[in-house]
Amino acid sequence: MKKILLFLFITVSYTINAQKIDLKKNSTIIPKVGLKNYPIDKTTLPEIIKAFGNDYEKSEDFVINENEQLPKLYELNYKKFGISFYILSNDNNQTIRAIKFTKPFNTLTENKIKLGISTLGDVLKHTQNSSKISVSVKNKKEASAHINKFKLAETGISFSAKIANYDTNKYPSKKQLEALVIDEIYISNYQHVLLIN
Repeated sequence: MKKILLFLFITVSYTINAQKIDLKKNSTIIPKVGLKNYPIDKTTLPEIIKAFGNDYEKSEDFVINENEQLPKLYELNYKKFGISFYILSNDNNQTIRAIKFTKPFNTLTENKIKLGISTLGDVLKHTQNSSKISVSVKNKKEASAHINKFKLAETGISFSAKIANYDTNKYPSKKQLEALVIDEIYISNYQHVLLIN
Protein backbone atom coordinates (compact mmCIF):
# COMPACT_ATOMS: atom_id res chain seq x y z
CA MET A 1 0.00 0.00 0.00
CA LYS A 2 2.86 2.38 0.87
CA LYS A 3 4.48 1.70 -2.51
CA ILE A 4 1.23 2.48 -4.32
CA LEU A 5 0.79 5.75 -2.42
CA LEU A 6 4.41 6.74 -3.15
CA PHE A 7 3.91 5.99 -6.86
CA LEU A 8 0.71 8.08 -6.92
CA PHE A 9 2.49 10.95 -5.13
CA ILE A 10 5.37 10.90 -7.63
CA THR A 11 2.95 10.73 -10.59
CA VAL A 12 0.84 13.63 -9.27
CA SER A 13 3.97 15.69 -8.47
CA TYR A 14 5.32 15.13 -11.99
CA THR A 15 1.99 16.11 -13.55
CA ILE A 16 1.71 19.27 -11.44
CA ASN A 17 5.28 20.32 -12.28
CA ALA A 18 4.81 19.67 -15.98
CA GLN A 19 1.61 21.71 -15.99
CA LYS A 20 3.44 24.86 -14.86
CA ILE A 21 4.09 25.58 -18.54
CA ASP A 22 0.97 26.94 -20.23
CA LEU A 23 1.28 26.47 -23.99
CA LYS A 24 -1.79 28.64 -24.60
CA LYS A 25 -0.20 31.67 -22.95
CA ASN A 26 2.48 33.71 -24.72
CA SER A 27 5.84 33.47 -23.02
CA THR A 28 8.07 36.46 -23.67
CA ILE A 29 11.68 35.58 -24.46
CA ILE A 30 14.64 37.90 -24.01
CA PRO A 31 17.93 37.91 -25.96
CA LYS A 32 20.89 36.63 -23.88
CA VAL A 33 18.39 35.45 -21.22
CA GLY A 34 15.68 33.25 -22.72
CA LEU A 35 12.75 32.79 -20.36
CA LYS A 36 12.69 35.30 -17.49
CA ASN A 37 11.99 32.59 -14.88
CA TYR A 38 14.67 30.24 -16.30
CA PRO A 39 17.55 32.45 -17.52
CA ILE A 40 20.40 30.78 -19.37
CA ASP A 41 23.81 30.68 -17.66
CA LYS A 42 22.01 30.71 -14.27
CA THR A 43 19.36 27.98 -14.37
CA THR A 44 20.39 24.35 -13.86
CA LEU A 45 19.01 21.15 -15.33
CA PRO A 46 17.40 20.02 -12.02
CA GLU A 47 15.42 23.29 -11.99
CA ILE A 48 14.28 22.68 -15.56
CA ILE A 49 13.22 19.11 -14.77
CA LYS A 50 11.27 20.37 -11.76
CA ALA A 51 9.37 22.82 -13.99
CA PHE A 52 9.03 20.81 -17.22
CA GLY A 53 9.16 17.20 -16.01
CA ASN A 54 11.27 14.21 -17.05
CA ASP A 55 9.72 13.65 -20.48
CA TYR A 56 12.66 14.85 -22.58
CA GLU A 57 15.01 13.27 -25.11
CA LYS A 58 18.72 13.77 -24.49
CA SER A 59 21.08 13.79 -27.44
CA GLU A 60 24.56 14.97 -28.33
CA ASP A 61 23.86 17.99 -30.46
CA PHE A 62 27.31 18.72 -31.85
CA VAL A 63 30.95 19.12 -30.97
CA ILE A 64 31.81 22.77 -30.43
CA ASN A 65 35.18 22.44 -32.14
CA GLU A 66 36.37 19.13 -33.57
CA ASN A 67 40.00 20.32 -33.71
CA GLU A 68 40.26 21.00 -29.99
CA GLN A 69 39.42 18.99 -26.89
CA LEU A 70 36.38 21.05 -25.96
CA PRO A 71 33.25 19.76 -24.25
CA LYS A 72 30.28 18.54 -26.20
CA LEU A 73 26.90 20.21 -26.02
CA TYR A 74 23.90 18.07 -25.11
CA GLU A 75 20.35 18.86 -26.19
CA LEU A 76 17.46 18.08 -23.84
CA ASN A 77 14.42 18.21 -26.11
CA TYR A 78 10.91 18.54 -24.69
CA LYS A 79 9.05 17.78 -27.92
CA LYS A 80 5.56 18.18 -26.50
CA PHE A 81 6.40 21.72 -25.34
CA GLY A 82 8.53 22.72 -28.35
CA ILE A 83 11.55 23.69 -26.27
CA SER A 84 15.12 22.39 -26.00
CA PHE A 85 17.70 23.18 -23.34
CA TYR A 86 21.45 22.77 -23.84
CA ILE A 87 24.16 21.85 -21.32
CA LEU A 88 27.89 21.26 -21.69
CA SER A 89 29.12 17.71 -21.12
CA ASN A 90 31.86 18.79 -18.67
CA ASP A 91 29.64 21.00 -16.49
CA ASN A 92 29.03 19.30 -13.14
CA ASN A 93 26.47 21.99 -12.25
CA GLN A 94 24.50 21.23 -15.45
CA THR A 95 23.91 24.91 -16.16
CA ILE A 96 21.62 25.68 -19.09
CA ARG A 97 23.74 27.40 -21.78
CA ALA A 98 21.20 27.83 -24.57
CA ILE A 99 17.50 27.40 -25.36
CA LYS A 100 15.77 26.62 -28.65
CA PHE A 101 12.06 27.33 -29.18
CA THR A 102 9.92 25.62 -31.84
CA LYS A 103 6.19 25.03 -32.18
CA PRO A 104 3.99 24.33 -30.25
CA PHE A 105 5.76 26.65 -27.76
CA ASN A 106 3.75 29.88 -27.75
CA THR A 107 6.36 32.61 -27.58
CA LEU A 108 7.23 36.06 -28.75
CA THR A 109 10.14 38.41 -28.26
CA GLU A 110 10.09 41.80 -26.56
CA ASN A 111 9.76 43.28 -30.08
CA LYS A 112 6.61 41.17 -30.62
CA ILE A 113 8.26 38.72 -33.02
CA LYS A 114 6.05 35.64 -32.72
CA LEU A 115 7.23 32.11 -33.40
CA GLY A 116 5.29 30.48 -36.24
CA ILE A 117 3.63 33.75 -37.31
CA SER A 118 6.23 36.49 -37.79
CA THR A 119 8.54 36.42 -40.80
CA LEU A 120 12.26 37.02 -41.19
CA GLY A 121 11.27 40.33 -42.78
CA ASP A 122 9.47 41.29 -39.55
CA VAL A 123 12.70 40.62 -37.65
CA LEU A 124 14.69 42.86 -39.99
CA LYS A 125 12.18 45.70 -39.48
CA HIS A 126 12.77 45.55 -35.72
CA THR A 127 16.53 45.09 -35.85
CA GLN A 128 18.55 48.21 -35.16
CA ASN A 129 21.89 46.88 -36.37
CA SER A 130 23.02 45.61 -39.75
CA SER A 131 21.43 42.18 -39.54
CA LYS A 132 20.87 40.30 -42.77
CA ILE A 133 19.52 36.92 -43.84
CA SER A 134 22.03 34.14 -44.41
CA VAL A 135 21.28 30.76 -45.96
CA SER A 136 22.53 27.30 -44.90
CA VAL A 137 22.18 24.39 -47.31
CA LYS A 138 22.60 20.74 -46.31
CA ASN A 139 21.31 19.27 -49.55
CA LYS A 140 18.62 19.85 -52.19
CA LYS A 141 15.85 19.11 -49.70
CA GLU A 142 17.25 20.77 -46.58
CA ALA A 143 17.94 24.48 -46.53
CA SER A 144 17.20 27.21 -44.02
CA ALA A 145 17.50 30.96 -43.66
CA HIS A 146 18.84 32.66 -40.53
CA ILE A 147 19.16 36.05 -38.91
CA ASN A 148 21.92 36.61 -36.31
CA LYS A 149 23.33 33.07 -36.65
CA PHE A 150 26.78 34.51 -37.23
CA LYS A 151 26.38 37.26 -34.62
CA LEU A 152 24.92 35.18 -31.81
CA ALA A 153 27.53 36.12 -29.20
CA GLU A 154 26.75 39.78 -29.90
CA THR A 155 22.95 39.63 -30.15
CA GLY A 156 22.12 36.64 -27.92
CA ILE A 157 19.27 35.57 -30.23
CA SER A 158 18.90 34.03 -33.67
CA PHE A 159 15.90 33.33 -35.89
CA SER A 160 15.58 30.56 -38.46
CA ALA A 161 13.09 29.44 -41.10
CA LYS A 162 13.09 26.41 -43.37
CA ILE A 163 13.23 26.99 -47.11
CA ALA A 164 10.82 24.67 -48.91
CA ASN A 165 11.80 23.30 -52.35
CA TYR A 166 15.21 24.91 -52.32
CA ASP A 167 16.75 25.09 -55.79
CA THR A 168 20.55 24.88 -55.63
CA ASN A 169 20.71 26.56 -59.05
CA LYS A 170 18.65 29.58 -58.03
CA TYR A 171 19.32 31.54 -54.84
CA PRO A 172 16.08 32.85 -53.25
CA SER A 173 15.32 36.51 -53.76
CA LYS A 174 15.41 38.96 -50.86
CA LYS A 175 11.61 39.13 -51.01
CA GLN A 176 11.29 35.33 -50.80
CA LEU A 177 13.67 35.15 -47.83
CA GLU A 178 11.91 37.95 -45.96
CA ALA A 179 8.54 36.18 -46.43
CA LEU A 180 9.69 33.00 -44.66
CA VAL A 181 7.88 32.30 -41.39
CA ILE A 182 10.11 31.82 -38.34
CA ASP A 183 10.03 28.22 -37.11
CA GLU A 184 12.92 28.39 -34.62
CA ILE A 185 14.27 30.93 -32.16
CA TYR A 186 17.58 30.19 -30.46
CA ILE A 187 18.92 32.01 -27.38
CA SER A 188 22.57 31.80 -26.37
CA ASN A 189 25.55 33.94 -25.41
CA TYR A 190 28.00 31.70 -27.25
CA GLN A 191 28.98 31.37 -30.88
CA HIS A 192 28.64 27.55 -30.93
CA VAL A 193 25.44 27.95 -32.96
CA LEU A 194 27.71 28.29 -36.00
CA LEU A 195 28.02 24.52 -36.05
CA ILE A 196 24.27 23.84 -36.03
CA ASN A 197 23.09 22.92 -39.53
